[in-house]
Amino acid sequence: MKSKHSILLICLFVCFIFFRFYKLLSLASFNWDQLDYAWAAVRIISVHKFPLLGPQAKGSGMYIGPLYYYFAALFYYITGLNPIASPIIAACTSIINFGVLYYVSKNLFNKRTALLSCFIYTFSDFLIQSERVQWQVSFIAPVSLLIFYFLYKVITGESRYLIPLAICTGLAFHTHFTAIFFPIQIFSCILMI
Repeated sequence: MKSKHSILLICLFVCFIFFRFYKLLSLASFNWDQLDYAWAAVRIISVHKFPLLGPQAKGSGMYIGPLYYYFAALFYYITGLNPIASPIIAACTSIINFGVLYYVSKNLFNKRTALLSCFIYTFSDFLIQSERVQWQVSFIAPVSLLIFYFLYKVITGESRYLIPLAICTGLAFHTHFTAIFFPIQIFSCILMI
Protein backbone atom coordinates (compact mmCIF):
# COMPACT_ATOMS: atom_id res chain seq x y z
CA MET A 1 0.00 0.00 0.00
CA LYS A 2 2.88 2.36 0.84
CA SER A 3 4.58 1.70 -2.50
CA LYS A 4 1.28 2.27 -4.35
CA HIS A 5 0.95 5.66 -2.69
CA SER A 6 4.54 6.54 -3.58
CA ILE A 7 4.02 5.52 -7.22
CA LEU A 8 0.84 7.61 -7.46
CA LEU A 9 2.60 10.59 -5.89
CA ILE A 10 5.56 10.29 -8.28
CA CYS A 11 3.23 10.02 -11.30
CA LEU A 12 1.28 13.02 -10.08
CA PHE A 13 4.48 15.01 -9.54
CA VAL A 14 5.73 14.13 -13.05
CA CYS A 15 2.43 15.44 -14.50
CA PHE A 16 2.75 18.52 -12.32
CA ILE A 17 6.28 19.21 -13.61
CA PHE A 18 5.16 18.68 -17.20
CA PHE A 19 2.28 21.16 -16.95
CA ARG A 20 4.40 23.81 -15.22
CA PHE A 21 7.43 23.53 -17.53
CA TYR A 22 5.66 22.79 -20.84
CA LYS A 23 6.49 25.55 -23.38
CA LEU A 24 8.01 27.47 -20.51
CA LEU A 25 9.54 30.24 -22.58
CA SER A 26 6.74 30.80 -25.09
CA LEU A 27 3.90 30.87 -22.53
CA ALA A 28 5.66 32.99 -19.91
CA SER A 29 4.87 36.65 -19.39
CA PHE A 30 7.39 39.38 -18.63
CA ASN A 31 5.67 42.56 -17.48
CA TRP A 32 6.21 45.35 -14.94
CA ASP A 33 6.59 43.16 -11.84
CA GLN A 34 8.94 40.72 -13.55
CA LEU A 35 11.03 43.64 -14.84
CA ASP A 36 11.24 45.03 -11.30
CA TYR A 37 12.53 41.68 -9.99
CA ALA A 38 15.03 41.46 -12.86
CA TRP A 39 16.43 44.94 -12.14
CA ALA A 40 16.64 44.16 -8.44
CA ALA A 41 18.59 41.00 -9.31
CA VAL A 42 20.94 42.98 -11.56
CA ARG A 43 21.59 45.49 -8.76
CA ILE A 44 22.28 42.67 -6.28
CA ILE A 45 24.50 40.62 -8.62
CA SER A 46 26.34 43.26 -10.66
CA VAL A 47 26.36 46.39 -8.51
CA HIS A 48 26.33 44.63 -5.11
CA LYS A 49 23.56 46.92 -3.94
CA PHE A 50 21.52 44.95 -1.40
CA PRO A 51 17.98 46.30 -0.89
CA LEU A 52 16.42 46.58 2.55
CA LEU A 53 12.95 47.22 1.12
CA GLY A 54 11.00 45.04 -1.25
CA PRO A 55 8.41 46.13 -3.82
CA GLN A 56 5.93 48.81 -2.92
CA ALA A 57 2.35 47.61 -2.57
CA LYS A 58 0.57 49.53 -5.29
CA GLY A 59 -1.70 52.28 -4.05
CA SER A 60 -0.92 51.70 -0.37
CA GLY A 61 2.43 53.41 0.11
CA MET A 62 3.57 50.33 2.05
CA TYR A 63 6.62 48.24 1.23
CA ILE A 64 6.98 44.53 1.72
CA GLY A 65 10.17 42.75 2.71
CA PRO A 66 13.03 42.32 0.21
CA LEU A 67 13.52 38.55 0.59
CA TYR A 68 11.89 37.81 -2.77
CA TYR A 69 14.45 40.03 -4.52
CA TYR A 70 17.21 37.81 -3.14
CA PHE A 71 15.30 34.67 -4.11
CA ALA A 72 14.96 35.97 -7.68
CA ALA A 73 18.61 37.07 -7.74
CA LEU A 74 19.69 33.48 -7.11
CA PHE A 75 17.99 32.32 -10.33
CA TYR A 76 19.25 35.29 -12.34
CA TYR A 77 22.75 34.52 -11.10
CA ILE A 78 22.45 30.87 -12.18
CA THR A 79 21.15 31.86 -15.65
CA GLY A 80 23.73 34.62 -16.17
CA LEU A 81 21.10 37.41 -15.89
CA ASN A 82 19.04 35.83 -18.69
CA PRO A 83 15.30 36.72 -18.57
CA ILE A 84 14.54 32.98 -18.83
CA ALA A 85 15.05 33.08 -15.06
CA SER A 86 11.59 34.62 -14.64
CA PRO A 87 9.53 31.62 -15.86
CA ILE A 88 11.97 29.23 -14.16
CA ILE A 89 11.37 31.04 -10.86
CA ALA A 90 7.61 30.75 -11.38
CA ALA A 91 7.85 27.02 -12.09
CA CYS A 92 10.15 26.37 -9.13
CA THR A 93 7.85 28.35 -6.84
CA SER A 94 4.98 26.10 -7.90
CA ILE A 95 7.08 23.05 -6.94
CA ILE A 96 7.50 24.52 -3.45
CA ASN A 97 3.74 25.09 -3.34
CA PHE A 98 3.12 21.45 -4.33
CA GLY A 99 5.39 20.21 -1.55
CA VAL A 100 3.79 22.41 1.11
CA LEU A 101 0.27 21.41 0.02
CA TYR A 102 1.16 17.72 0.23
CA TYR A 103 2.91 18.10 3.60
CA VAL A 104 0.09 20.04 5.27
CA SER A 105 -2.71 17.90 3.80
CA LYS A 106 -0.96 14.67 4.80
CA ASN A 107 -0.27 15.85 8.35
CA LEU A 108 -3.68 17.42 8.97
CA PHE A 109 -5.71 14.67 7.32
CA ASN A 110 -4.11 11.64 5.66
CA LYS A 111 -2.12 10.54 2.60
CA ARG A 112 -5.25 9.97 0.54
CA THR A 113 -6.46 13.53 1.13
CA ALA A 114 -2.98 14.82 0.33
CA LEU A 115 -3.00 12.96 -3.00
CA LEU A 116 -6.46 14.29 -3.83
CA SER A 117 -5.41 17.86 -2.97
CA CYS A 118 -2.31 17.57 -5.13
CA PHE A 119 -4.33 15.99 -7.95
CA ILE A 120 -6.70 18.97 -8.04
CA TYR A 121 -3.75 21.36 -7.81
CA THR A 122 -1.85 19.59 -10.60
CA PHE A 123 -4.66 19.61 -13.16
CA SER A 124 -6.31 22.96 -12.38
CA ASP A 125 -6.08 25.00 -15.58
CA PHE A 126 -6.48 28.25 -13.65
CA LEU A 127 -3.53 27.42 -11.40
CA ILE A 128 -1.40 26.19 -14.31
CA GLN A 129 -1.90 29.51 -16.11
CA SER A 130 -1.46 31.70 -13.04
CA GLU A 131 1.73 29.91 -12.01
CA ARG A 132 3.40 30.84 -15.28
CA VAL A 133 3.73 34.37 -13.93
CA GLN A 134 6.63 35.12 -11.59
CA TRP A 135 5.81 37.26 -8.57
CA GLN A 136 6.17 37.14 -4.83
CA VAL A 137 2.42 36.75 -4.30
CA SER A 138 2.81 33.12 -5.42
CA PHE A 139 4.18 32.40 -1.96
CA ILE A 140 1.02 33.55 -0.16
CA ALA A 141 -0.69 30.15 -0.45
CA PRO A 142 2.13 27.99 0.96
CA VAL A 143 3.01 30.47 3.70
CA SER A 144 -0.67 30.75 4.68
CA LEU A 145 -1.03 26.97 4.75
CA LEU A 146 2.04 26.61 6.95
CA ILE A 147 0.83 29.37 9.29
CA PHE A 148 -2.54 27.63 9.59
CA TYR A 149 -0.89 24.25 10.20
CA PHE A 150 1.59 25.50 12.81
CA LEU A 151 -1.11 27.57 14.53
CA TYR A 152 -3.32 24.48 14.69
CA LYS A 153 -0.45 22.56 16.28
CA VAL A 154 0.13 25.32 18.85
CA ILE A 155 -3.58 25.51 19.70
CA THR A 156 -3.70 21.73 20.18
CA GLY A 157 -0.95 21.98 22.79
CA GLU A 158 2.26 21.45 20.82
CA SER A 159 4.14 24.60 21.81
CA ARG A 160 7.30 23.50 19.94
CA TYR A 161 5.58 24.77 16.78
CA LEU A 162 5.69 28.38 18.02
CA ILE A 163 9.10 28.97 16.39
CA PRO A 164 8.06 27.67 12.92
CA LEU A 165 4.86 29.71 13.30
CA ALA A 166 6.88 32.85 14.03
CA ILE A 167 9.25 32.17 11.11
CA CYS A 168 6.37 31.67 8.65
CA THR A 169 4.64 34.80 9.94
CA GLY A 170 7.83 36.75 9.33
CA LEU A 171 8.15 35.27 5.83
CA ALA A 172 4.59 36.37 5.09
CA PHE A 173 5.73 40.00 5.29
CA HIS A 174 7.89 39.31 2.24
CA THR A 175 4.96 38.10 0.13
CA HIS A 176 2.17 40.69 0.35
CA PHE A 177 1.18 43.66 2.49
CA THR A 178 -2.00 41.87 3.62
CA ALA A 179 0.28 39.73 5.81
CA ILE A 180 -0.31 42.44 8.41
CA PHE A 181 -3.49 40.53 9.30
CA PHE A 182 -1.68 37.29 10.19
CA PRO A 183 -0.42 38.41 13.63
CA ILE A 184 -3.89 39.71 14.50
CA GLN A 185 -5.48 36.38 13.57
CA ILE A 186 -2.78 34.37 15.35
CA PHE A 187 -3.07 36.33 18.61
CA SER A 188 -6.87 36.15 18.45
CA CYS A 189 -6.75 32.36 18.11
CA ILE A 190 -4.15 31.91 20.85
CA LEU A 191 -6.08 34.15 23.25
CA MET A 192 -9.20 32.02 22.76
CA ILE A 193 -7.56 28.81 23.98
